Order: sequence, then C-alpha cells, then structure tokens
Amino acid sequence: MKLYTFCAASVILAACVQGAPQMPITERDLDLEKRQDDERGCCEAVFYRKPTIVFYPDDNRTRTYYDAINSFWSLQESDVRPTCVVRPTTALETSEVISILSTANFANTTACKFAVKSGGHTFYAGSANLQDGITIDLALLKDLSISEDKTSVSIGTGWRWGDVHKRLEAEGLATLGGRDSSVGIGGFFLGGGISFFSPKHGFACDAVLDYEVITSEGSVIHANANENQRLFRALKGGSSNFGIVTTFTLPAFPMNGIWGGMVYHSADPAARARNFAFFDKFTTNPEYDENAAFIHSYAYVAPVGWLSVSQVEYTAPVANPPIYQEFMNGSFPLLNTVRIANVSALTDEISRTNPSGRRQIMSAMTFKSNAAFMERFFQLGDQFIKSLSFDLSGLVLSYSFQPIPQAIIQKQFSRSNPEGNVMGLSAESGNVVNVNLAVGGFAAENEAEMNAATRKWIESAEAEARAQGVLSDYIYLNYAAEWQKPLEGYGEKSMAFMRDVAGEFDGRRLYQDGLPGGFKLGI
Repeated sequence: MKLYTFCAASVILAACVQGAPQMPITERDLDLEKRQDDERGCCEAVFYRKPTIVFYPDDNRTRTYYDAINSFWSLQESDVRPTCVVRPTTALETSEVISILSTANFANTTACKFAVKSGGHTFYAGSANLQDGITIDLALLKDLSISEDKTSVSIGTGWRWGDVHKRLEAEGLATLGGRDSSVGIGGFFLGGGISFFSPKHGFACDAVLDYEVITSEGSVIHANANENQRLFRALKGGSSNFGIVTTFTLPAFPMNGIWGGMVYHSADPAARARNFAFFDKFTTNPEYDENAAFIHSYAYVAPVGWLSVSQVEYTAPVANPPIYQEFMNGSFPLLNTVRIANVSALTDEISRTNPSGRRQIMSAMTFKSNAAFMERFFQLGDQFIKSLSFDLSGLVLSYSFQPIPQAIIQKQFSRSNPEGNVMGLSAESGNVVNVNLAVGGFAAENEAEMNAATRKWIESAEAEARAQGVLSDYIYLNYAAEWQKPLEGYGEKSMAFMRDVAGEFDGRRLYQDGLPGGFKLGI
C-alpha cells in the first residue's frame, strides 16, 4: 500500500504532526513545492483536510475508487482513470473540497483540474470523469425531503431517477423526473430535462423552485425567485458553468398511476407513413392534450433490420385515451406493453432498452415538426447502416423523435421567472421535434468510424432540414455529442446573459477552466 500522507509538501507536513489542530486553509498551505505530479498534489491537498472522502486506485480502500468509476453509464467514461476520487457526503463537505481546489487554482500554485459526477449518464470520455485528475463523485448526496403539505420535494443530486420515483410513489406523489431510471438528477435538470409531465409543466428545469449551489469560492448559496434571480434563470439549461448544484427543490403532486408502455410497429414504408402523419398531427395539435407524452423511435437490430419501438404515456390512470386511439388501433401494432402502472415501472422499462456497460455514442438535432422530414431522416439512417464496414452483431442503434410543442415551450414563462429559461425556444420556434440518436454495443476499435458516421448522419440531416426550412438551431444539451455546440444553439442573447452570470458567480473561473468537462461558454 502506498501512503499518500508523506511529508514532502508543507500542506502534508502539517497533517503529519500528531494531534495538530485543523487550521484555516491558506494559499501558502497549498504551495505544493513544484511537485512532479500536480494532480497527486491536488488530491493530497484534499486528503489533508478531508482524508475519509479521498480514494486512490492503489490504497486499502481501492474498492470505493473502482465502484465510483464503474458506475458510469458508458464504457468510455468507465475507462477513464482519475488520480483520485473524492466522495463528499454533504453539501458542506462539497463546498470544502471546492474551496481547496479554488484556492490552489486562484493562487496559481498548481492547476487542479477536476470533474463532477452526479449520475454519470453523459457518454463521452471526460464529461464527468477526468483522466489523471480529480473526479468528485456526488453519489452520496442523497437527502430527500418532502414538505409537510406534500407540495414540494427537495432532492440531493446523488440520486438516480428510478429510486426517486419509488420514494415518491410510496407517498402517493410524483414530480418532473427523468424517463429513464438510470439517469441522475444533476445533469438532467441543468441540461433542461424532459419528463412524462412536461406537456403539463414544461421542461423539468422550468419547474425547479430552488437550487442549492456551491460557488467557485466554496460558498453555499441558494438561487430561487427571491434570491440570486439571475443565477436562478441561468441554471435553467445553462449546465455546469456557474457552480455545483447539490440540491434541487421542485413541485410534488398527487399521482396514483399513469397509462403507458412500449408499442412495436413494422418499419415498412406504409407503417412509417401512417405513424409519421400521426406524429406530426399529435405534435402540432392546437389543442394539445397535456397529459400525453410520446416518444416515437426506430431501432436497428442485426440481422432483422429496422423496427419501430415507441413509448406512449398518459399521465392519468385512463386506459387507451382518445389522443392515442388512432395510433394504437389504426396503425396495426405488432405488440404493446401498455397498462396502468407506476411511473417507476415505466422508467424501468425504458432503462432496460439501453443498459450501462457498453460503448455509447449520442447526438441530437431539432426540427420543426414535418412528416416528410421524418421519412428523410429514416432514409439517412438506412444509408448510415450500409456505410459501416464492421460486423453489426451486438450493435444497438436507435433514434427517437420527441415532441416539444408550444404546450411545453410556453410553460417556461411564469410569475417567478417571467423571462423564461435560457434555452432560446419561444413562440417563434413553432412546434419542434427533438431527435436523439443513440448507438451502443460497438467495439473500441470501431469507435472512430462510428463517431464519424453518426456525425455525418446528423450533419446531413441538418443540411436537408435547413434546405427544407424546418431546421431549428436548438440542440437538447442532454443528448448532444461532444462535437456539438448546444449552448450556442440557445442564441446570442442567451449566451451573453449566461456569460455575464458566469462572470458574477464564477469570478475565479473555476468552472470554466478547472472543470474541463461539459459544454462551456467560451469565455
């Protein structure tokens, strides 16, 4: 076992004095005397102050280190090896860690680079795990409290949505949570968040009542309608550019089950034409049924070929509601699993379609609802399959069309947040459709080809949508590929606002420079 508390640097020397009192951290304490391994020095700086929450790959607590890095959804992230994993247990401990790293970076004693993991569902390497750096794993921040009147719930960022749904169901409640049980809390809200309940309540971020935030100085503050209002707005889609959010408070409401499940169709031309026409009518309906949440997907399974697999949900215990009867009865489903069930049963069902432990690629685009373009996107997908040079056995490929009608978009404007979120969608955007392209199960040696091919598919689709006049600049951040620029898609006005807020709350630039993962503001 290697002992990391040796006395090579002044910060460690203090820890070696038996019974030494814990003194306030200073910039001088963090002078790591030009250590050859700066990131090891950064880990040791945290270890000195908080030894019980720092884990290395080769000490006597190595299992916790590997539990953390193996908990990521994609293999690309699990393959990353940080110098240490830091697992705070409270918001206060998280703030102490940030204070240490911030002081080191601000004093220019060493460049302490770090990543922050909530659920770890972003696929690309480096998004929430940092090679040879510090990975702050927030998995233990699992406070969950329901207000006495059961109208709101505060959720620690360490939870994943399947467990949250089950906890709320035990109280007869629900909230605007993820549709996949394996998705974490933090990134879901900070990237916007689409829920079964979004048609009625808007993007999940629009419903957040309060954020508990760690600033770059290590202060714990709150952002809500009454305090830090600009930060409150910026966090509604602005990702990790302003601080670490440790707790989200949002509305809770009674829930006694919803109707939903998977519906399978043939992907032959006639079935596609019927379903694309239904989807367009569903999305653009001026009397949109706010209980209806719909995901229309296509999956490629070798050697069978294409299959339509859709999720239909109705957020009330009403079997076969009128809005779906044409889709369910008139388009001849091959199979369906629809029933009245708890929210968690439906999110578990979606989660099983793309489990963790595989190499993954995701990307996204948005277009104004148009059945003809949906057909063209399918054809581009067929070209994509034919372009691949390797054996497709084991490949899991799907893409989903997800409505974002005005019924969702307009919910961002409220008395507590009259300017809305920062994602740039408005009445002028029309009724748009979010596309999520997801590929998994390929070998490491085929990853470069897969990245290039998926990028070509999306860029070709964007070019055709632009030519047809249906392209939207908006890109849903939670599905975006590393090469995409979702924040720029929010528009220049939102970018200027977010940069200004980052300057106010991240004055030390810790979350711009010290946190390399995620999508940045370019400042």
